[in-house]
Amino acid sequence: MNIEFEDSSSSTPTIELTPLIDVIFQILVFIMISSTFAEPMMDIILPQAETEETQVDHSVLSVQMDRDGNSYIKSERIPQDQLLSHLRKWQTELDTEAVYFKGDQEVPYKHILEAMNLARQAGLTQFNFVYEESE
Repeated sequence: MNIEFEDSSSSTPTIELTPLIDVIFQILVFIMISSTFAEPMMDIILPQAETEETQVDHSVLSVQMDRDGNSYIKSERIPQDQLLSHLRKWQTELDTEAVYFKGDQEVPYKHILEAMNLARQAGLTQFNFVYEESE
């Protein structure tokens, strides 16, 4: 009875791809599952800000919004379809790139976003939100 053994010195070394593929697949599955938890869908309550007292410059462009979504500039009610032209006028008159948004706490986010988009179209690039200090 003859037993033949392979000569290990003559075989070429190889890299097994199966374990590498398994590891990459597990990493991919982990990333896919963990990304679904990146932004959980829940109600949030935004905090109130506590800051030092600052001086308010009344020569700045400010857009006030009431809870019904009506916009005001310098206490003048501006219809939504004319807001862009008024923002452009005040932007050139005050020669500023900043706009201050003052909104009722119950203003729908949609109205604020629409006003921000119109301000961006008018050439305003610095957005500031005015808030009330918490006690």
